[in-house]
Amino acid sequence: MMTSNNDAGLTLGGRFCVLVVDDSASRLEAMVALLAQEIQGAEISFSSDPAEAWLKASQLDQLDMLISSIPEQNGDLVFALRDQIVQRFGVLPGAFYSDADMNAYYDWIHGEQLFFQPLGDDAFVAWLHSVRKERGAALATAEVVLPVAESEEVLPVAEMLEPSAGQAMNLPPVPAAFDGSIESLPVAEVLEPSGEVAPLSVEGLPSAEDPIAAIPVAAEAVAEASVAIPEVEASEAESELAFPEGEGPMPEGARLGDYELKRLIESNSDWALYDAEQTGINRTVNLKALHRYHRRDPAKVEALLKEARCRAIVNHPAIALVYEANQENGVNFYARERVDDPSLTELAAGGEKFSDAAVIQFLSEVTDAVIYLVENRMNFRPITADLIRISKEGHPKIINSVISGELDFDEAEQIGLLADAVFPLLTKGRYGGELALHALMVRMHGQGDSKVGQAIVTLDQLKVALDYMGEKLGGASIEIEQSSQRMTIIVGSVIGALVVAGGIVVAMMMGGHSKAKDFDYMVQIPAGAFIYQTDEKVELKQFWIDEYEVTIAQYAKFIESAEADPKMASTWAHDEQPKSKLSHRPPNWDKYYKAALKGKEYGGTSIDLNCPVMGVDWWDAYAYAKWKGGRLPTEQEWEKAARGTDGNLYPWGNELDLSRFNSGASQKDGDTFRYWAPVDALTGDVSPYVVKGLAGNVSEWTDSWDIDPDDPDKQVPIRRGSSFQTEEGFELTSRRPANSPDDSALNTGFRTVRSIPPPATE
Repeated sequence: MMTSNNDAGLTLGGRFCVLVVDDSASRLEAMVALLAQEIQGAEISFSSDPAEAWLKASQLDQLDMLISSIPEQNGDLVFALRDQIVQRFGVLPGAFYSDADMNAYYDWIHGEQLFFQPLGDDAFVAWLHSVRKERGAALATAEVVLPVAESEEVLPVAEMLEPSAGQAMNLPPVPAAFDGSIESLPVAEVLEPSGEVAPLSVEGLPSAEDPIAAIPVAAEAVAEASVAIPEVEASEAESELAFPEGEGPMPEGARLGDYELKRLIESNSDWALYDAEQTGINRTVNLKALHRYHRRDPAKVEALLKEARCRAIVNHPAIALVYEANQENGVNFYARERVDDPSLTELAAGGEKFSDAAVIQFLSEVTDAVIYLVENRMNFRPITADLIRISKEGHPKIINSVISGELDFDEAEQIGLLADAVFPLLTKGRYGGELALHALMVRMHGQGDSKVGQAIVTLDQLKVALDYMGEKLGGASIEIEQSSQRMTIIVGSVIGALVVAGGIVVAMMMGGHSKAKDFDYMVQIPAGAFIYQTDEKVELKQFWIDEYEVTIAQYAKFIESAEADPKMASTWAHDEQPKSKLSHRPPNWDKYYKAALKGKEYGGTSIDLNCPVMGVDWWDAYAYAKWKGGRLPTEQEWEKAARGTDGNLYPWGNELDLSRFNSGASQKDGDTFRYWAPVDALTGDVSPYVVKGLAGNVSEWTDSWDIDPDDPDKQVPIRRGSSFQTEEGFELTSRRPANSPDDSALNTGFRTVRSIPPPATE
């Protein structure tokens, strides 16, 4: 029995169920003890193995939180567990922790918090309480009985929670009495959970001997601070402000945690910006620090931390990242990606000019970044020429200008600012494409006529125009060389299109790449009866079904068509599709599509254009099928195509053979793929009608809906077939209800059907 005598333990009412996973028995026991102490009366399930944890979770009627370590080997299994839990319980608050570098898993985070172990600090406890507080009501019991491995000695709580260095924390809001020390942060004042947030780095935190604990910040957008700290150049008067000794800008060579300051870039009365080296991983960063003089000013501290929180959410290749926020000896600061490339303003002032194709390239990438910010409802300062930097390869990097508060965005104004930014870089006295670019600038300023074309006042219109011009002009590479006199822009042609599939830039992709195969063939399924589920005899009309699951390459064509003609795309959407759904790009599409184009790795395993599209929700699958001229299969159609007329349990017969299909079962006994596989990789997964891949790889959406097993008042779409995460229940009769049509997991794809012959066979 584990009991808590901690008066600070949260005693709100209502059930609260937690699942804990850790491959270390001692850490697992310590975490269970901590939870029992801090969330009094919590119902805690725990396991050292993700597979066993899923078995326990599947037997629960309620789950409110997942907490798991990330093991050094096969850490991705933890995220596979998370995805399965989401399928059953919906999106839950969660925390992952490790004592190793977690960068490899950042793309897999969907709103959970990352912590550096060992845990037990005030900030982790504050996070626990913030999640628990959401449940409301009073908890009746303050004691929880838990089984403990007989081989493990139960340690007193005090011995389990020794203070340790290097703990990543998620910061509560700063109370009015904040004096710069962690002691003044009461546990009761915590952040309310929000939506998806990007994780902060856990690198380079202070040592245990440091008298002032580090305070990394949770990446949450909150209301704008009453005291803003704008990123402006310091005036001459400000730069001469006098501060008490050690209270203002810090000298070169000073250290803040793992950071050594190399150079003061700029400073004003509130903050200073430095070049710094993160010595632990040999990384150069920009470090923005509030002067120590302001450490007792809660408004100033909160303003800096809010800025860091908001900017840490951003995760786009064309926008500078915020790595982490921290506090050291009263100095609050955050580290961000170092960007020392010239701005468009500097390049224009130096008389530099770009080719037409080069302008289209970086303007398209900047537009993608703005669309990303808008679609994710991030408030940001207008993006101007000063904020857009250009690398020597010609790609933009936008200085992160995200701020807190509700999105307040004027599309037409921002488009005009982008035109102002690039216009000085256009070549003069040229014809052909140059005339089209000048016309584009006019249209971007909201002016249009029969000669130049329609005025561009929305980002969608701008994206379509840029994609069209990119295809017409071809590609360009840009290299910026530093000379003694000035920077020289070298422009050259590159084979292939510059903008592909709705704005994914693949210029300079001269190395490895994957080649898309033709998987458009559809298999005819004849009319007639078949055995459905156990013994039901069902008659179906003739139909045609895709031979293979829809691939990444096929879906990319759909994305391109949808984004090139938004009005037409709206006709493919289901009548009940939520108005808030503005795109058919799956989560992380840009990242995994780019990796697939190059035949590289994504999520720790290889991916190419012939792998199934993943992460699509039901609305995406419906729209694709309609775009293609078909529809999604019903459950009965899917099952007949998979089982034939004899009622086979598997496409090949009634004996399970793990080697024939891609599943989550042990690789020793089954396939050799870690996750997804190209749709034609396993030749044994073939049905009697010669339809491929119905047993595994990804589960597939159908057009059939049924009652939600957990909510009889709710209808949800049904998926069929197992996936690379499935470890049991491989029978073709297995029905897999989704939580909602909005579910978008990496283990889910689809295929389409037609009631009439496809064009190729008519």
